[in-house]
Amino acid sequence: MVVVIKKGEASDKIEKKLKKIFDKTIEDRKARFEKFPGVIKLDEDAVVMQRRWRGEW
Repeated sequence: MVVVIKKGEASDKIEKKLKKIFDKTIEDRKARFEKFPGVIKLDEDAVVMQRRWRGEW
């Protein structure tokens, strides 16, 4: 999303544009994570998995 703020634009208009951006990003985040409710079940320790994955590079 691109929002153009021109030099000399009224502060209330700028506030509305910024609010629109932040509201949109919060809605996107909620929509992404609502797909995955619950807790992840792991077969091994998370730290061990992380070290193994980092070692693959």
